[in-house]
Amino acid sequence: MTKHLRVMKLFAQNRYRAKVEMSAILGVTLASVPVEIIYLGAGELYVEAHETPLCSTSWNSSCCTPTMERRYSEASKKEFQNMLQSSNLLLQSILASSATKFKENFLEMIHVSQNNTNVLFSEVYKKMDGVAKEPVSQLYQDLSSFIEGNSQDLETRVSSFFDALFPLVYHHSINPKLKDFSDDYKECLRQTRREIRPFGDIADRATQQLTRSFTVARTLLDAFEVGVEVISATGSMRFRPECDAGLMRLVYCSHCSGFARTKPCGGYCLNVVRGCLAHVAELDQPWSDYVSGLERLTSGLVSSYNIEEVLSVLDTKISEAIMYAMENGPELSKKVKNLIISVHTCLCFNL
Repeated sequence: MTKHLRVMKLFAQNRYRAKVEMSAILGVTLASVPVEIIYLGAGELYVEAHETPLCSTSWNSSCCTPTMERRYSEASKKEFQNMLQSSNLLLQSILASSATKFKENFLEMIHVSQNNTNVLFSEVYKKMDGVAKEPVSQLYQDLSSFIEGNSQDLETRVSSFFDALFPLVYHHSINPKLKDFSDDYKECLRQTRREIRPFGDIADRATQQLTRSFTVARTLLDAFEVGVEVISATGSMRFRPECDAGLMRLVYCSHCSGFARTKPCGGYCLNVVRGCLAHVAELDQPWSDYVSGLERLTSGLVSSYNIEEVLSVLDTKISEAIMYAMENGPELSKKVKNLIISVHTCLCFNL
């Protein structure tokens, strides 16, 4: 203790000289001098043993002043908060970067699929190429918007694409010799598409597959965002006074007894940290459930709800739907005439 008091007194007089003297007195190198003493302010170092609230014991007085003890307490609390914040920031960064990467990949898949669909119409269904650009563009815009987080009924939006596609197919592929239909007639065809079912169940299956896979993808992105928000909320939590006292005793009370380089045992460290985090322990199970949910979502994206697979064959599904309508052209024409004449909400026309 005498050596320790001499060193602390020297620090109060001259910090650099004290470091040199410490080397001679304690037999240590300059690099090993505890930086906490300099950080806390050598002018407050105490040179006599006193009783202090936290570090004094029944068998040993403290070499720190009450002011030093308060500063040590603030330092230990700040270091603990910085440690938690550092861990939180790392986890936040992982979740945020994962969300960004997933979203970028989804949007790139949508872009590639749109290019494939445009090529389909420009090379295979050339008569519809010009008029199909608008509904195709709207479809992929709706898909991108959904991934971006805009609230909408995706199933309705995809169905609307096939509604818009029907008049184009009916005119250019089934009745190409007829003059262009009026806007009212086209609207009738759009409104009756789901009753007439010109694409069989191909359009319905494609709509369901897109809706399911995109819903899983959007849910995953939302889950990442929720995780970031939860971590951010826990990063600003306050600790009880008992935690502050425990951290002080754990980290710095040994300094006030002359053992600046002594480390606490692992069990003691765990007990103090658990005590400080006891009020957030109730988040443990929900967080475990959250992580499990992320695992299930990511697994779904590469299996039954594989958005990449669904998008990669979307142009093929659209082509299959058009071919189905063409193969059933005569029957489809009869069905259209009969249904449009009987539908009161539509105007009636003669072909």
